[in-house]
Amino acid sequence: MPALSKIEPAPVIPRAYSAASQGVSPDRAFLRRLSLVAVALGCLLRIVQYLLDRSLWMDEAYLSLNILHRSYAGLCRALDYHQGAPIGFLLLEKSVVRFWGGSEYALRLLPLLAGIASVLMFYWLASKVLPPKAVPIAAGLFAISPPLIYYSAEVKQYSSDAAIALLLYGLTIEGSKSEWKAGRTALVALAGATAIWVSHSSVFVLAGLGVTIFVALVLRKDWARLARVSFIGLCWMASMAVCYVVALRKLASDGELLNYWNANFMPLPPRSVTDLKWFVDSFFGFFSSSAGLKFTGLAALVFVLGSISMFRKSAERLFLLLSPAIVTLLASGLHKYPFGGRLALFLVPPVLLLMAEGTEAFCSPASASLPAIGWVLIPLLFLDPGTYILHHFAKPHTEIAQPGVMLPEEIRPVMAYVRNHEQPGDLVYVFYGAEPAFDYYAERSNFPRNNVEIGTAAGNNPQIYESDLDRLRGRRVWVVLSHIRGVGAEESKHTEFYLDMLGPRLDSLSVAGTETYLYDLRNAALLPDAPSQPAR
Repeated sequence: MPALSKIEPAPVIPRAYSAASQGVSPDRAFLRRLSLVAVALGCLLRIVQYLLDRSLWMDEAYLSLNILHRSYAGLCRALDYHQGAPIGFLLLEKSVVRFWGGSEYALRLLPLLAGIASVLMFYWLASKVLPPKAVPIAAGLFAISPPLIYYSAEVKQYSSDAAIALLLYGLTIEGSKSEWKAGRTALVALAGATAIWVSHSSVFVLAGLGVTIFVALVLRKDWARLARVSFIGLCWMASMAVCYVVALRKLASDGELLNYWNANFMPLPPRSVTDLKWFVDSFFGFFSSSAGLKFTGLAALVFVLGSISMFRKSAERLFLLLSPAIVTLLASGLHKYPFGGRLALFLVPPVLLLMAEGTEAFCSPASASLPAIGWVLIPLLFLDPGTYILHHFAKPHTEIAQPGVMLPEEIRPVMAYVRNHEQPGDLVYVFYGAEPAFDYYAERSNFPRNNVEIGTAAGNNPQIYESDLDRLRGRRVWVVLSHIRGVGAEESKHTEFYLDMLGPRLDSLSVAGTETYLYDLRNAALLPDAPSQPAR
């Protein structure tokens, strides 16, 4: 069993997988063409997702309003609406909208470019660290990964998180191959120090990569290269210290954000069976909520097999891929960064690499005695994400549940419907979950605001909704509901229930994740208040 101390000077890239040794045999040429087809498909799917131009959903709209309304200097301060994003990402977004306007296309351009770059860098990384037969499997899984496609067209930093993580992996591998020569050392130091300002998650990637390389060089007693790597680490830590003081300190103290992600913080130390169960749930949950896979048991199996297979070939290479996840877990135990969901999207690429390694390792020995296993296992891995992709792009603006992907909230056509059908004197009531997207599109379309009321009711106490909705009595009211799935489902039902008591519905429209109803409450003012329901 290999140990870090037994690794050769440049073990990150096994010589068996280097470009020079692979040659151009017919089999390898076919595998390369197959991988390039997957790369082309991955880029195409991300572009199509971008061109679908779905409406901004609540969190996207919150961040977009910060970007549009604030100056460059203003974006360096704590954001409104409990939003958090790296300063570098925000400044780049601001530059894009300054030159190309505040449309959805402009706001989502940077995530799209990061998504396309991720596809290309992932293929390059896979060709360096995986056996040839595993490369097209990895490239295919990455190409059709639902979360990676989705976040390449989302006004959030998660797509660029994944791209920057892949860039840092690639630079580390190239630095190891060059034996940390001066030029490469300076490049890696500069790239890492810059990445911290563009991607919060890059801190964990850099910490994991840095510790792995440092320990490996210490065990080999390679003091000359260790000095160069130490210089890199010092540059990264200096940049991190400044970034923490300027930006991360405020974000880490946001109580509402910490409370929202509370379930994703590792119990440290674990004190009960429930705490221990968190590790099992989070392990399998990662394949669902972050990697977007429904067959979590199968994904976990090939991941474990891939980890074992890679460990036998190169312990350092395995630790390089997994160490960022370990550091992220430790940070979650300190309540500094949640583990799981979209915030862990940057960990999906190395996991897909190990899943491809495990699939190849499992199929190769089995192919001689049971050749059908490979023909079953590989299609099973692609079945779930492939089915979702076909369904999604066939009916792009419909609600299709898939782990790791947000359901659409198509408020734009709903607002257009209200504007085209409202009459003079009508009131528009905006449910609190719809407010940020409504504000964004109202500005874009010059939607009149003089007859708009913003809802304040939230939670599960019906009395709160009564006091908020009673102000609508005596009017015809268009009610705009969005962000009504998940945590917002019960809240929107409270709103509808009470309004149905006050007056009849005259019209309605429901579009993926957003609804509007026209109520005639003109006679409600003549009636006594409806009896309050007991608080739940």
